Amino acid sequence: MHAGVIMEMDPQGCFGIIESDEGEIVLFSRDSLRPNCEPRALSVGQRVEFTIDKVDPAPYASRLKPKLQH
Repeated sequence: MHAGVIMEMDPQGCFGIIESDEGEIVLFSRDSLRPNCEPRALSVGQRVEFTIDKVDPAPYASRLKPKLQH
């Protein structure tokens, strides 16, 4: 599981960009979200957890969800 911060996101939450903790830019879309995660639950600056689904032409997130803060 990877983690990072949402850097950009369109107003409807349909797609955006995450900067991973490793410094990598990762793309996401509504299809990246876990089934129980609503797009409105995400916002710019929020920490998230995700897996990398594919890397060509750029890393693409899957199983995206807000990261719980402890």
